[in-house]
Amino acid sequence: MLPPPPVLAAFPSIVRDCTWTPLPPGGGLNGGQVWRGDVNGEPLFALKRWPLSHDPGRLQFVHERMRQVAELEFVPKLVNAPAGTSWLVHDNRCWDVTTWMPGESSFSDASESDTLNAIRAVGTLHRLWRSSTPTNNRSGTVKSRLSLLSEWKKTRFEFAGPLKEVRELTDANELVRRQVAAVTEQLTDCTRFNRDWLPIHGDFWPENVLFIGHRVSAVLDFGNVHHDWPEVDVARFLADLPPLDDPELRVVAEEHESTNPGVVLSVPILGVLISTGRVCSLANWLLRLNRPEPPPLHAALPRIRRLVSVIRAEAGI
Repeated sequence: MLPPPPVLAAFPSIVRDCTWTPLPPGGGLNGGQVWRGDVNGEPLFALKRWPLSHDPGRLQFVHERMRQVAELEFVPKLVNAPAGTSWLVHDNRCWDVTTWMPGESSFSDASESDTLNAIRAVGTLHRLWRSSTPTNNRSGTVKSRLSLLSEWKKTRFEFAGPLKEVRELTDANELVRRQVAAVTEQLTDCTRFNRDWLPIHGDFWPENVLFIGHRVSAVLDFGNVHHDWPEVDVARFLADLPPLDDPELRVVAEEHESTNPGVVLSVPILGVLISTGRVCSLANWLLRLNRPEPPPLHAALPRIRRLVSVIRAEAGI
């Protein structure tokens, strides 16, 4: 599948002259699509068709936040169309082009060095996004997780697929059931806190952080940028990695503060957001698989299996 000619025609000639290759969908399976644009075999650009949830107003906000941090070498640079805009609408979807970012994800085996470098990178994003007088507010992420768990509790699950995979999903759902009361209590307790509230990446998980060696070469997919606690981004990255104890989390918090002075992460809140994030992410995948138009089971299962493995390791079961 090639990008629509009217979309390519809106951008500079070097973009139009690329050879375009569609890439596999990312971990979110949200209906977006990315193409890699090559010139003489060298990747130069990424063209994105955004999900329907990203209307022009939303994408304008995303691009404004990207421009705020454009000085960072690991942030993709927006390519303006000749009309001067960095996005366009075609076939009821928003489209944009950014520079291609090199590197590989260390999702499967992030080292301690990789983890701390990623935390320093997101701390730098937070510093550049932070206003001179940070706002204190409650976490929208905490609220949305409680809403998600409420939906999970009301849902009658009927999974479809091969027997072996259905058993896996049923076991995963039982794992959520065993954790849901404690997770709900932890999140409810967090609703009483006001903390630093600033733009955050919103989807800072290992698949969106690329490395060359141990250097962060790219942070991808700013589509979920929104205002919340900085702990949310840090916890999002750590939730997909093996569990850390409190001394290790304190090291992580110190590394974040080293690039974002004045914003002190709460280790207890960080721990809660990590553990509840795993359970809520698993519950969300199970809900999506139970809806009328579920994501492909073969694409969802690796993510579900990883979450189940990490949750069991943390619970010692």
